[in-house]
Amino acid sequence: MPINPALLSKQIDHLWSDLTEQSEGDERALVRACSLTLVVLADAEENAADVSEALAELMQTHPSRTIVVRVSAGDGDRFEAEVRAHCWMPTEHRQQVCSEQIEVEASEASLSELPSVLLPLIVPDLPAILWCRSERAASSPIFRELMDLAPRVIMDIEKFRRPDQALSHLAEHISEHVTTDLSWTRLTRWREMVAQAFENPACRCRVAEFRDIVVCYRANAEEGIPASVFLMAGWLVNSLGWKWTGASVSAGEDPVLRLNHAGAEARVNFRCIGDGGAGSRLARLEMSSEGDEPVRITLEREEEHLDIQVEAVNSKPIGMRVWFPPSRDAPLLGEELRVLGKDPIFESSLNTAAKIAALVG
Repeated sequence: MPINPALLSKQIDHLWSDLTEQSEGDERALVRACSLTLVVLADAEENAADVSEALAELMQTHPSRTIVVRVSAGDGDRFEAEVRAHCWMPTEHRQQVCSEQIEVEASEASLSELPSVLLPLIVPDLPAILWCRSERAASSPIFRELMDLAPRVIMDIEKFRRPDQALSHLAEHISEHVTTDLSWTRLTRWREMVAQAFENPACRCRVAEFRDIVVCYRANAEEGIPASVFLMAGWLVNSLGWKWTGASVSAGEDPVLRLNHAGAEARVNFRCIGDGGAGSRLARLEMSSEGDEPVRITLEREEEHLDIQVEAVNSKPIGMRVWFPPSRDAPLLGEELRVLGKDPIFESSLNTAAKIAALVG
């Protein structure tokens, strides 16, 4: 049955009327909060609790009208929606804060109807954000129209089966929207530590001599190279000034991307070092220079820590350990929601990552 946006709007009004009536006489006042419209696209078989927990946490800092669209496989015509409230109690406040949440179930065949349903439900004069973690929606011909509904688009390609294709597709449309990917946000700590390692004089004065990068990752048997690995490689290639002249790949279990730097060969080796467990992820990064006084930089993720070591000839190795807990979706989303404009470093890294993925993936 087609979804009627006008009827949904009436259901939202009735919801708030009922909540207000229930709160009368209660010592805790009811407060309706909304700072944006957040549209979430997720595949139907994904654990619904993961999305719900992330949204419940995010609501406390970014209250919003949330529209969660769960996309199922197949060519059926399922297209249903229901309205509910999400409420929480701020610490030390005698009030209950609530935001509305609209749950939509749609089949792939029904996605063409989605833009016309979503548009009237977006709160006027407030930002609209699209958070896409659905590979079905992202690969649908209608996805371009869905992106146009929200000036700010946040992807999560790390959850896709073919991140190489998704990176390429995203790179094609990056200039049209303020877009990022949570795979990039998860790399923030890694990139900060790489930059800090290059503050060491032994590394800084030999930047032009770095020729080898080994990117190690963990992934399950059915998964390919994670999006975060391609994005990290893209960022490093750009930062080191390596060129695409004569770029090639040595195929094999551990593919090697061969580029050019200052007339010499520069290499990026992609290496799977074990099972991904709960999910694929970047695990270890090695960078080394050539010349008479070579330098090696190593970063390795160990449980909730990141170990960094710098080794140089005739120098004592320098090492440090920083806290690096597992990433959670709500803080990552909150970090991205504070970014209002385009991120040129991400866009440049994405374009390079897409090129790498096309050759290696």
